[in-house]
Amino acid sequence: DDGGAGDGGAGDRAVAVDADALSVAALRADRMSRPAMKRLEYLRRKLLLCDKEVRDLRAQHRRATAAERYREDLGVSYSREHPDLALGLVNLRVEGAGGPG
Repeated sequence: DDGGAGDGGAGDRAVAVDADALSVAALRADRMSRPAMKRLEYLRRKLLLCDKEVRDLRAQHRRATAAERYREDLGVSYSREHPDLALGLVNLRVEGAGGPG
């Protein structure tokens, strides 16, 4: 008995993988095929890039929320430093212009 709680079916073989500790070189002992190893390395690198992108977006979100407060009822963000200052897009329509010319 391997100590598992399941009946030994394929569903019981799911294993959590720590992507940071994953090493393609360490898997060579398992006799993985070269294409499988390349695919695994590609997926590991892609995961690391996605993790970096998520970290960057979280940092950007923290900076934004530190500087502004979003009011859902109005759909507008306001500056935390100047509470009366609405942030975001402004639509201007020029009715007329005057001057020399």
